[in-house]
Amino acid sequence: MYLPFHGRSYMWYKPDGSCKSRIDRIMVNNLWVSRWPNLHMKDLRRSVSDHCPLVLEVKVKVCGPKPFRSIDAWINHPEFKDFVGSRCHNYQEQG
Repeated sequence: MYLPFHGRSYMWYKPDGSCKSRIDRIMVNNLWVSRWPNLHMKDLRRSVSDHCPLVLEVKVKVCGPKPFRSIDAWINHPEFKDFVGSRCHNYQEQG
C-alpha cells in the first residue's frame, strides 16, 4: 500500500528542469496503517541529490490535562495572595 502524498508535485527533477517525476514512494502494509492511522509522507527540500528526501511522520494527539498558566502581572496585584489563599482554603476535592 502506498501512502498518500501531500506537498510537492514532483520528487525527482532533471538538473536542467526539463523532466520531472513522482517516482519516489513510501510503501507500508495494513498493520502499519492500523497501528498508526495518522501516518503520512512528507517531503523535504532537496540539496545534493536530484531527488527530494521523504520522511514518514506520525501525527500524535497528546491527551491529558492542560498545564496551569498564569499571567505574571496577577502575582504583583495587591489582593492576589488573599484571593488565592481564600480559594485554596475553601476548595473541596470531589471524586
